[in-house]
Amino acid sequence: MQEFTFDNMFTLADTYDETELYYFIGNRKVPSMYSNNKIVLDFVPTAEELDILEDNFLDYAYELNLSYYSFVLPINQPLAPDLFASIGEVGYEISLTKLMVLDPADFKGSTKARDTYGDRLVLKEVDASIEQDYFDFNQVFDKAIDDSSEFAQQKLNYYPWFLAEDNTTALAVYIDDKLVAITDIIRLADAYEIDNFQVLEEYQRQGIGSLIQAWVCDKALSDNKMVALSADADDTPYDMYIKQGYQDVGMQIGLNRKIEAPIIEDIQTYQADPVAYMLENAGPDDFD
Repeated sequence: MQEFTFDNMFTLADTYDETELYYFIGNRKVPSMYSNNKIVLDFVPTAEELDILEDNFLDYAYELNLSYYSFVLPINQPLAPDLFASIGEVGYEISLTKLMVLDPADFKGSTKARDTYGDRLVLKEVDASIEQDYFDFNQVFDKAIDDSSEFAQQKLNYYPWFLAEDNTTALAVYIDDKLVAITDIIRLADAYEIDNFQVLEEYQRQGIGSLIQAWVCDKALSDNKMVALSADADDTPYDMYIKQGYQDVGMQIGLNRKIEAPIIEDIQTYQADPVAYMLENAGPDDFD
């Protein structure tokens, strides 16, 4: 199996910047989506260095109207002790993500969904005829993330853009003409990536996920590619993926927190009229 890392995973973005210590990926269509607006570090910072990185991040926040600080540590690197203590004090949330990679020939699937529903179950690639179903289905889950619905509204701009990419598609599972599950599929150079997997609660644990993965594995086998996905280390599906034949090839720690309210207000002032903002906040040296 070829080497595959988090850097190979797909992120839909319109902004990229790289320095000697990190690279930044940004997407102005979904500024509240911190997984698509992040600094990916080449090192594990100390608490003092994270303070400096926050100032750097704000340059991108003003440009893209971002709502969250978001940092990702190098693969398989733990937090430094002083950083762990510091981030809790300022309200950072910590995520631990596992990178799961599968040789599709090793997939151990299930026929449970087909056995249960037979011809009542239909798996389709999302096209123009059902894309509105796909949008509406995503909105149910997106609105549950943010009570203000701001995030869900931004995602309405994101999904058509995602589907229009040359290397992306989405799958929809219908039972008795009811949409019960979706997932996004990205064709990478060496792998098919599975993302945004959503199943209605009453249809979970019925083999629908296995059915979708079998479809992806068939594609991957024919194209001589791997299958890859990221999984929450504390989530139940992680154990399921291991049983299905996936290999755990590494972990990555993510840090995110809401940008302070006064800064958010200042960002919005800048967004409303960047020229007026810069003129008002310019110092004497800016006119030399």
